[in-house]
Amino acid sequence: MTSPLTLERVSEHRCFGGTVAYWRHASAATSCSMTFASFVPDQAATDGRRPVLTYLAGLTCTPETFMTKAGAFRAAAEAGLVLIAPDTSPRGVDVPDTSAIVMLRPTMSWSLYCQMVGRGLRPVKPDCVVLDCVDMAGRHDLASVPSILDLPPGIDLEGMTLQETARAVEAIR
Repeated sequence: MTSPLTLERVSEHRCFGGTVAYWRHASAATSCSMTFASFVPDQAATDGRRPVLTYLAGLTCTPETFMTKAGAFRAAAEAGLVLIAPDTSPRGVDVPDTSAIVMLRPTMSWSLYCQMVGRGLRPVKPDCVVLDCVDMAGRHDLASVPSILDLPPGIDLEGMTLQETARAVEAIR
């Protein structure tokens, strides 16, 4: 049997006919504190059943990002819709049991792409499944010997001895 989730209300304030609250809880999955924000309109159903919209922000976003930038409170209050914005990216935390990364956020930044994929590769693992739904692998290459040595893309050094590799690199330069 699992223990019940204990929520700590970090802050709360009123706006647009509802209540915005920021919450913290211990997460067994990430072995750290996780946060989320909620907006509950006053006119939400009182029978315990409420329509909920959960917004999953990108890698660098926090619960505050959606709550401060979306401008959704007035419409949610009018519709009686509860808003939930979880923190999808705990900072400074390694989740060693991660075995798959689902890439849903396109980025132009090579370093951010490597950081996102790297979450599945720490600590050093023999493999990690990366499901790239937005074709980031086609835009960004992960670090490899050819990219580190500034060699042309597609150069094939597989199976070469060290001396053969050195001669191939010298011939290109």
